[in-house]
Amino acid sequence: MFLARSLLVVKCLSLNTKRDMACIILILKNRRGVTLDLFFIDTADAPLYVEAVGGAYYQFSDEATGFAPPRLQAVREGDALRVSFGDSPALVIGHYFSRGAGALIGLQEGGGMRRYVDAPSAMPPPGAACEVMSARMQADDVMRQVALSHS
Repeated sequence: MFLARSLLVVKCLSLNTKRDMACIILILKNRRGVTLDLFFIDTADAPLYVEAVGGAYYQFSDEATGFAPPRLQAVREGDALRVSFGDSPALVIGHYFSRGAGALIGLQEGGGMRRYVDAPSAMPPPGAACEVMSARMQADDVMRQVALSHS
């Protein structure tokens, strides 16, 4: 395990030539904890694009600490999830919502796992809920009218 961690750090250090960049390691795991893929995210580059894997866990670690990045924001963009660790997007997970959105996690200093909050815009927009309620109310009115006409 130590050798693997050392190789990851060397890989990230070779990506980072400026001090203001951070390297985030993304380990894609299935529900049994088996590693499916490994990605290096250079936060100063254009966002990395990866395809979602149904039910997978997306484990993030900051190469400088080995632990979960302190800041992670996730925003829904259509069917994709856009993830940033600062001011600009660093990762796009394509088809995240249609392929069984997985959990965004990271290792905490105490050894437990941190689960990042789901994207605030992952929920339907407030207008969509109003439209659903309006349609239900209209359907109820129609059903009342039908019931009254048959009585």
